[in-house]
Amino acid sequence: MHLTWQQQFTLLLTKYYGPAEAGRASSVLLPAILRDFRKMLSASPAGREISESYNTEDGKTVIRVKGKKMKNGRSSVSAVTELMVDDVPVKFDPVPGFGRSLILDDLIPLC
Repeated sequence: MHLTWQQQFTLLLTKYYGPAEAGRASSVLLPAILRDFRKMLSASPAGREISESYNTEDGKTVIRVKGKKMKNGRSSVSAVTELMVDDVPVKFDPVPGFGRSLILDDLIPLC
């Protein structure tokens, strides 16, 4: 069975919070982290990899995100190249032209 990256993220949180709380944390925490990270990427130069660590409020886990703004013709896209929950990677499906990454532009608004 193939799990989406969101399902993998939730499953990794489950060992710390249980299924119900992990689902709630995933639906609130993950979009907030990705929105913040996308803002950081939008302010960075294209091609420069940046990373950030996010701690949960209770300190039970650390979420690490790496990514970069990549050129796409005349424009650029913001992409997460690595997402880890306590050093366990979440696997992304391949995106044509970008490798295994998560393209944030259509997923997370900048506001």
